[in-house]
Amino acid sequence: MSRNAPDPFGEHVSVMKALYQEYQKKDEFDSMTYIDALLQEIQQMCSQREAAVKASIQELSKRVSEAEVLATYPEPDGFHDRRVSAIQKDMQDVQQGIDQLQNTIRGLEDQKHMFM
Repeated sequence: MSRNAPDPFGEHVSVMKALYQEYQKKDEFDSMTYIDALLQEIQQMCSQREAAVKASIQELSKRVSEAEVLATYPEPDGFHDRRVSAIQKDMQDVQQGIDQLQNTIRGLEDQKHMFM
């Protein structure tokens, strides 16, 4: 073959390269379309998960609020101690009254025995 003679396969090789590049572009396009579909699916799943998490947080917040109400002692701080102290003082006062009554009874019994 001479150098000036046209290459009989050159045109075919050129067409094959062009076809290869076109098919490669088509494969890339298909890949990008597939990846885009996957991204949309992932975004949808994330949105659904986010909505579920928000609902869970709202439910848990409600339950925490209810638990706080139930866990809060209905009386102010120190109420129980003050009440116990008041009852103990009342008990002492009653005991002193009983002691005084017993002393009065003994005194009356002593007086009764003196007069008899």
